Amino acid sequence: MILRVPDYYDEFKCIASNCRDVCCRGWEIDVDEDTKNYYMSLDNEIGDRLRAGLGEAEDGTAIFKLKKNGRCPFLNSANLCDICIKMGEESLSEICTEYPRFGIEYGTVLQKCLSLACEEVGRIIFNKNEPIAIVDYEKPEIQYDLAEDDQEREEIAFLEEVQNKLIEIIENRDKKLKVRIVEFLEYASKAQEAFNAGEFDVKKIDKVAEDVLKIDTEAKLWKDKKASFENFKIRYDIFNSLETINEEWITFKEDMYKAYSDEEVYTNMLDAFVASDSFRENDYENLMVYFIFRYFMNSVYDNNVFSKAKVAVYCSRFILDMDAYTFNKNGEIYTNVNRIDNAKLFSKEVEHSEENMEVVEDEMNFTDSKDLLM
Repeated sequence: MILRVPDYYDEFKCIASNCRDVCCRGWEIDVDEDTKNYYMSLDNEIGDRLRAGLGEAEDGTAIFKLKKNGRCPFLNSANLCDICIKMGEESLSEICTEYPRFGIEYGTVLQKCLSLACEEVGRIIFNKNEPIAIVDYEKPEIQYDLAEDDQEREEIAFLEEVQNKLIEIIENRDKKLKVRIVEFLEYASKAQEAFNAGEFDVKKIDKVAEDVLKIDTEAKLWKDKKASFENFKIRYDIFNSLETINEEWITFKEDMYKAYSDEEVYTNMLDAFVASDSFRENDYENLMVYFIFRYFMNSVYDNNVFSKAKVAVYCSRFILDMDAYTFNKNGEIYTNVNRIDNAKLFSKEVEHSEENMEVVEDEMNFTDSKDLLM
């Protein structure tokens, strides 16, 4: 097996009670079947407490019953886990042990990333000055192959090459990010066409890349093109329609929408942020690499190559809207803490619902690439 991760993956260590947020509040905490059975077998005081804390989600999944304030019943006043303290980390349910790590398995690969819903992950990502590298680790002690036949292996190899090339395009700092995004989307579109045609020869992917780089991208999509208030309202309506977990997200969106009152105000606020020292192009590059690495290889299971590329740009674009609003609200002051908090808020509310991400991806099927201006 190959473990595939971003190069900062091993930098993550939970900062526990030093975290300004807490990941054991505000959403359901699943308890996997093996851990539930272990808890049910304990014949002691902590076992009684664990059983009393267990509940059931609508789909029958075992969960911890949250308190009225939304906190896990085992989260103490110091924001530490009583289960971990009393029984060790090995006694935690799978989601508690893994978070903020998320993975997808395909072929002979386990691809894992870290979620931006964790502020420490945000700190790591936004402190990276060099382009993010993807690293493979051989795990010969674990052997499996999820591909059912040679054609599926060929498809996977093709999609892996596409993922690599998409990251390479978006990290090409010899070009403005706006130009990179055009090439990124053009490449993803051509890769989708090749995939639909059953052309999975990885050697042909070089020809696709060559064709994209010949495009006069500035003239093709961006000539006289400016950030549009109408496009912002469309983005807002999409993200505002999603399932909501936290009141903070509702308030933030409402206040942002009121602040961006018309075309002139929106353009002026966005331009002021982009022209300031607070705007760092590399942060949005890192965001797009994050989103493409987290979601793109799901194409193995649904064949939707282009829509996932557009999701990476679209989500990063809405976070830019959030950042520009925050910058102007704070009197043209924008810190790395603001940057981390906005990405965290977005991730917690949008990414941590599979239904939400499905809605966003579905919307990409009706969204023109020209409307994804960064």
